[in-house]
Amino acid sequence: MISSNLYQMNAYMNNINTDNELTGMLLYPMPYSEDEISEKYVIDVVSKGKVKKSILQIQTINLSNDWRKIKEELLSIIK
Repeated sequence: MISSNLYQMNAYMNNINTDNELTGMLLYPMPYSEDEISEKYVIDVVSKGKVKKSILQIQTINLSNDWRKIKEELLSIIK
């Protein structure tokens, strides 16, 4: 994980003026020597002057897989 990416996503989520639930995601390619990352964090964001609970998800995906497997993984993330 790259801390500047986390900071940037937090900034985006804090500057969206909406009444809807917010979910942010950082999607990284999976390094060859590392395990998969699939984490969800509940964070506080300010939207329309109110503090809300939102979800920040961090996920890796193995881009060396067959494209059909990559498609399946990507679709499973958004469900």
